[in-house]
Amino acid sequence: MKRLKITNTHGWTIKALRKKERIIKDVFLRQRIMAVRLVMEGYLGKDVATMLNLHRLNLSYTRPTYMLTKADQEKQQHFVTQLDMRLTVP
Repeated sequence: MKRLKITNTHGWTIKALRKKERIIKDVFLRQRIMAVRLVMEGYLGKDVATMLNLHRLNLSYTRPTYMLTKADQEKQQHFVTQLDMRLTVP
């Protein structure tokens, strides 16, 4: 099975993600952060899903087969800033 690869870390390191996991109170957000950290550490996506019981949530992944050519850069940037603000709230 081909390993998942984090192509853009947005400046997050494994150590920083581990610290953030301890701070976050929202369980679902904490699980997602933990999943990203485990993939960055080299675990297979299937193993991560089993460890975190994500396989019971009926999550699936499909590799994109196309590129969004009409994507709005402004909306994407707004989304990234919202995500960063949600992760940095103590």
